[in-house]
Amino acid sequence: ESCDDEELSFEAASESRPPPPKDANEALLQGWDINELLNEASELPHERILKFSDLRDQVIHEITNPDKYRGVPVPSLPGFTSLIKGFRRGEMTVLTGPTGSGKTTFLGQTSLDLAEQGVNVLWGSFEIKNTRLMHKLLQQYMKDVLPIGLAEREGSME
Repeated sequence: ESCDDEELSFEAASESRPPPPKDANEALLQGWDINELLNEASELPHERILKFSDLRDQVIHEITNPDKYRGVPVPSLPGFTSLIKGFRRGEMTVLTGPTGSGKTTFLGQTSLDLAEQGVNVLWGSFEIKNTRLMHKLLQQYMKDVLPIGLAEREGSME
């Protein structure tokens, strides 16, 4: 097989110097001089890594025009709406807490408020079955306990 001179010179150069460490821990374990590595380091620009200077004008605009950045309010929870300034498009809100702390009740009320405003809501839960969730949401929507036998009396809930 034939080799290019470039390939040979690359292999010779890489054999004379050990590969750089993957992280600071590996550098310390292998005895590298951390200060020397930092001094030799160069910035690797990437379109998804931003500096404050890249965002400065937008941040100032958001601070000086807060009403333009308010999200969809939750009418039945005005204190919550005041705190988070509503739910904004493109943002994901994650609610966590121990079993029985009221997450499902809170999210049910929030979901009903948003649905009444035409906002799509997506649920994901590891604790509650879909049928139980629908039962709880229907109760919240009716603002009362569901009458026993409603489905049998009316034939269908659809």
